[in-house]
Amino acid sequence: MATDIEYALMAGRIYQSTRSEINWFPDLLSLGWTEQVDKSQSLPSGFEATYFTKGSEIVISFAGTGSNVDWWANAGGFFGVTSDQLRQAADYYLQVKANTSATISFTGHSLGGGLASLMAVFFGQTATTFDQAPFRNSASVAVAAALKDYLLNQRGYSETALQVLTDFIGTAVNGGIPGEGNVRDFSVRGEILSAASGLRIGVPTSLTHGGAPDLTLTVALHSQALLTAFIQSDQTAPEKHSFRDATFKLPDVVQMIFNDKLFAHTTARSNTTDENFIERLVRHQNGVAGLTTGEAPIAADAMLTRFTADLWKLAQDGGLTLRDGNPTNADLNEVSKALTAFAMQKYYEETADSTG
Repeated sequence: MATDIEYALMAGRIYQSTRSEINWFPDLLSLGWTEQVDKSQSLPSGFEATYFTKGSEIVISFAGTGSNVDWWANAGGFFGVTSDQLRQAADYYLQVKANTSATISFTGHSLGGGLASLMAVFFGQTATTFDQAPFRNSASVAVAAALKDYLLNQRGYSETALQVLTDFIGTAVNGGIPGEGNVRDFSVRGEILSAASGLRIGVPTSLTHGGAPDLTLTVALHSQALLTAFIQSDQTAPEKHSFRDATFKLPDVVQMIFNDKLFAHTTARSNTTDENFIERLVRHQNGVAGLTTGEAPIAADAMLTRFTADLWKLAQDGGLTLRDGNPTNADLNEVSKALTAFAMQKYYEETADSTG
C-alpha cells in the first residue's frame, strides 16, 4: 500500500504543465512506482490527471489549481454544483478501472485533493489528500445523481459500471457522507484553505509548525512541497527532531523559506532557471531519475535530512535561537536568523562535488 510520503510525492508530481522541469516534483521510480505518462490526461477545462502503478496497486493523482479555468471547478465544488472537472475525474477513473483489476486509490493537492475526496466517496475507494479543497457540499445526492446521469447517458457507461455510485446515492439519502472515513487529509496549519476546513471531506490531520500566524503567508503555506517536506522528515527523522519540530525552536524558518529575498522563487512555468528552495529539498531528498526530456537526474542525497540536522545544531537546548540578543531591539535578535540563512545558502548552492 502506498505510504503517506508516496502519496505526497504523487500529488506534487502531477504539477507539470504549469511548471518548468527545474521545479517538478521527483518521480517515484526509486520507490518502485511507474508513472503512466502515456495515460495522463490534460484538458481545456484545466483538468489534469495521471496514475502510478506498483504491482497490483494503482494511485490516481489529480492536479490542483494551476490556471484561471480551474477556479470554475473550485467554485462548483464549493457550492455543490457538478463541474466539468468532476465529470472528467469520474470518467478518467472509470477508464482506468475498466482495464485493470488492481486496487485503486486517489490523491491530489488543493483542487486535486477535492476531486480525489469526491471520487473516493462516490466510488467506494480510499483517498489521501493534501490541503484539500472544501468540496463537502458536492458530496451530495444531487451532485452524485447528476454525475451518474452524465456518465450513463452521455458517456455510455453501464448501470453495472456505476453500481457503486448508485449505492452511494441510495445510502446518502439517509444523511451523512457514506465512506467518508476512507478519506484522509493532511494540511499545514495556517494555509489559506484551512479557513474552510469544516467543509472538507474525511479525517483531518493538521501539521502544526512553529511559525507565527501570518496572513501574508496563507497562500505560501498552501504548498505541496512544504507539506511533503514535513511528512518526509516526520517519518524519517529521530523522534521529536524533525524539520517541523525544528520550526518550534526556530519559528522564523518558515517565513524565511518563503522569502523571495533569499531562495524562494516562483514555480510558474516561465521560471526556467531558478529552483525554489523547498522544492529543491524535496527533490534531493528523494532523487530524480530524469525520465522525461529536459528533466535532469539528481542522485538522492538526503538534503532535507542534512538541512534539518543543521537546524537542530542551532535549535538545541542551551544553544542559539532566533530570539537571541536584546528582546527590546529586533535588530539585535538576528544571530541565528543569519546562521539559518547561511545554511539555506549552503544547501541551495551545493553541488554533487561539494556535498557534505
